[in-house]
Amino acid sequence: MTNMKALTFWKTLGIGGLIINAVVITMLLTRPSHPPMHKGDLKIREKISEILKFNYTQKDEYDKLIINDRGYLKEIRQKRKVFFESAMLEEDSLKREIWLDSLSAVIFKMEKGRIQHIYNIKNICDPTQKKLFENNKEYIYRLFQPRTGRINRPDKLKERPLHGPPHYRDDNEDLLPPPPMD
Repeated sequence: MTNMKALTFWKTLGIGGLIINAVVITMLLTRPSHPPMHKGDLKIREKISEILKFNYTQKDEYDKLIINDRGYLKEIRQKRKVFFESAMLEEDSLKREIWLDSLSAVIFKMEKGRIQHIYNIKNICDPTQKKLFENNKEYIYRLFQPRTGRINRPDKLKERPLHGPPHYRDDNEDLLPPPPMD
């Protein structure tokens, strides 16, 4: 009799587990897909949606636009990196000029793509939103400018402290060995 109860318990537990797994898998497969975005992209997306007063379908169109344009910019950034590194490593000045010309063409394409992205946003807008777009065009363009960190002049750099854990420092070579443990 106890064997029968144990068998019934394990059958019930197994069937329950299968049902729960099926429900979870169904939920995962049927959820709406969201574009993978960086925090900065989400902030820009929200600001533009707020400025232009996008509705739900316009936000979806804008998400698709972001994904398409991000792929285009990713290819261009990779080319820019290759051309920049090649120009930096090239000793021959004529070949370096060729690499620099290629680099400038890629940077031009990047800026052209950035501006085109802004006008693609305008194409999503209805007539009243297009007026909002025109009134805020300069601000919207500034949102898409590349962010650069502040670069200090060499005479304004702070000296790094010589204390602290060695794994936070680059100058480990000149460290004295630790004192012997007693």
